[in-house]
Amino acid sequence: MSEQMLMVMNAQQEDIKKVSEQVTDVDHRVHDLEENVKVDGADMNEIAQAVKTRVKEQMQLYGWNDAKDYQKLRSRLYNDLNGSIKIFFNVSSRAQLKQKQMPEVMEFIRNWNPNSVTIAKNRKQVNQTTLEV
Repeated sequence: MSEQMLMVMNAQQEDIKKVSEQVTDVDHRVHDLEENVKVDGADMNEIAQAVKTRVKEQMQLYGWNDAKDYQKLRSRLYNDLNGSIKIFFNVSSRAQLKQKQMPEVMEFIRNWNPNSVTIAKNRKQVNQTTLEV
């Protein structure tokens, strides 16, 4: 093999190595993008609907649907659930959730129960309203 051919082969190997490194770099960048993509509008709607459904279920479970202060009781449950989502998933708003977390988010919402402080405040509110009537 001539020296010129060896030089051409070495140059080609260097080019192949550079292209391989670039492909690896792009692959890492794509993977990072896929891992960090935020929820979209459809996902946000799905979360909002699941939250609404779960709050309705809890209102029914505790018998608060007919309470005089229905809106206030319901608002506490919404605040509790939304706060729990933010704490559990370590985000400052639901918009910061990642698409890859959606199955876990939906399961969290389906299994969520209000904390004892929210329950106690709502029961106290119901009792005070009942006594006033």
